[in-house]
Amino acid sequence: TTAVCKNEFASDEDLATIKNLFSSIGLTTEVPENQFAIFTAIAGCSPAYVYMFKDGLARVAKKVA
Repeated sequence: TTAVCKNEFASDEDLATIKNLFSSIGLTTEVPENQFAIFTAIAGCSPAYVYMFKDGLARVAKKVA
């Protein structure tokens, strides 16, 4: 997932071009600039959290089996 935001230096055409470019490799969503830190935390940390959860389940399953 890629987040993009438009500011006063980018035109609507610029935003459309960027969204089109990044949409070719995955989900692209427009996020207000003041919420970018939230997006970064969720997108950056969530995969690691899910991995650790799955790893913990797998380790317990091995011990129990």
